[in-house]
Amino acid sequence: MQTEILKSYTNEHIMAEKNRLEAKYESFENLHQKFTVEKCRNPEFVDDYMMWKALNEEEIKINEKIVLKNLDIYQMISQKRMELLDYLSSHDTKSLKTLAQELKRNYKNVYDDVKALEKFGLIELIHDGRNKRPITKIISITVLPDKKAGPV
Repeated sequence: MQTEILKSYTNEHIMAEKNRLEAKYESFENLHQKFTVEKCRNPEFVDDYMMWKALNEEEIKINEKIVLKNLDIYQMISQKRMELLDYLSSHDTKSLKTLAQELKRNYKNVYDDVKALEKFGLIELIHDGRNKRPITKIISITVLPDKKAGPV
C-alpha cells in the first residue's frame, strides 16, 4: 500500500524559497557558476539550480507529489488529526492557541497533533513573531493499493 500526498505552494512560500536561495548563493549567477564548475556532480547544486530556475518563471505554480510506502503514517493518523488537517486546508489561523480555540480542543492535544503531522510534512509551523502559525499545503491524500499485490 502506498500513500500519495499532493501539496500546493502559495506565493508566500515561493518568495520564501527565493529569499532562502538568494541568502545562500547571493545571486542566481553565483549558483549557475557553481553548478557549471561542479558539472552537476553535487546534487545540492543541481536541486537548488533547478528550483531557482523554475522559481524565476512567470506565472509559476508549484505542486509537489510525495509518495509514501511507509505504513507508519497510518498509525499516526487519527480522526482528530484528519479534522485538524481539513480545518487548516480551508482556514487561516494566527497561532496554535487560536487553532485550539477554533477547534474547541485542549491546547496540549492540538500541539501534539500538529507536531505529529509536521513530522510527516503534512503541516508546517511558520514563525510569526512570538507565535507559531500552523499551515498545510495539502491538496489531497490518496491511498493506493500496492501494484504488485494481487486481487483481494
